[in-house]
Amino acid sequence: MVFPVRANNCFRHTEQSVKPRRVLSDHQSHHGVPRSNPNPILILIILKTSQHARRTRVLNELTIEITQQCPNECLHCSSKSSWGSMNALEPDLILSFAKEAKSLGLCEIALSGGEPIAHPSYSRVVSDLQSIGLYVVLYTTGIRQIDSKRDSIVWESELASPNKVIYSIFSHNPNVHNEITQMKDSHQLTIDSLRSTIKSNIPCEVHIVPMATNIVEIETTINWLLDLGVMKISLLRLVRQGRAHDNWNKILPGADDWARFCQWAFKAHSRWGARVRLGVPLAKIAGQYMTCHAGREKLLVRSDGAIFPCEAFKDSKINSFQIGELTSSSFDQILATFKKKLQNEYFNIDTNQEFCPAQMHYLKEV
Repeated sequence: MVFPVRANNCFRHTEQSVKPRRVLSDHQSHHGVPRSNPNPILILIILKTSQHARRTRVLNELTIEITQQCPNECLHCSSKSSWGSMNALEPDLILSFAKEAKSLGLCEIALSGGEPIAHPSYSRVVSDLQSIGLYVVLYTTGIRQIDSKRDSIVWESELASPNKVIYSIFSHNPNVHNEITQMKDSHQLTIDSLRSTIKSNIPCEVHIVPMATNIVEIETTINWLLDLGVMKISLLRLVRQGRAHDNWNKILPGADDWARFCQWAFKAHSRWGARVRLGVPLAKIAGQYMTCHAGREKLLVRSDGAIFPCEAFKDSKINSFQIGELTSSSFDQILATFKKKLQNEYFNIDTNQEFCPAQMHYLKEV
């Protein structure tokens, strides 16, 4: 079987196993002949080349919300997506932007929404991106809706298969999940699609956002998902934007539940290892200190073409964090706008209180 393998931050496909590299002494070559002293000019050329590579490979993460339309109406949705939302990006525009991103070192692109498969040209978008060598990650509800008919996803159908699928599943309990999505059939349809993805041997992950209604059963949900065959689960922090802003008092976990969750999360990594990941805004509570790359190595394109440093910045009631426009901004302009407009914010964060730059701004709203 052919598996995707990351090499030099890009993905390639291989059928060969990786052999352990033989460690040589400082004075030994591969042929048993003592090494000569390195040429200082050659070393300088190599260093200059690697520095140039680091300067040009500036983009590692790109998420494009290709549509705002979605069959669910989640209580915390940052995009305020619904089936009546009509924002959608043109396939040619998506491909053109992706090509420019690839020239800056991008190897993996994420398609989000809304529900990406609701985009009228979903399969074309996926095929176009894969044709230029990008590894396509799909964020999905697992629900395919045509007019009023809702169904699960079967990847062997006419839909183009992504390289990896990430589902949002909020609980093992259908009632809890459906309460969050505000759709009574969503849990069953999503789980059916999840099983289809695993059966099709497509790498599959799940994202969970701890909220008031699901936080007490996170551990049970994680065990249930791992038993289903999910390869990795990410716990993401609730962000006060979009529909979450409107429903904040309803979905925000209570202080006691949050304190217990933080204590549990601190031990989660040692229990499950790499199979359970904490997103950057949550990492600090588990003693994992990560660097935020939003706006520097990571960008998000919203379904109306607006460009932001990451998902957490895209809808603030305080200030606009937009740093570009899909139809008119080059990457040089986007990065320059970020440095001029927002970068100083990253160096004025009290990391004893907060680890995510965007969260600091939303906390000021409370």
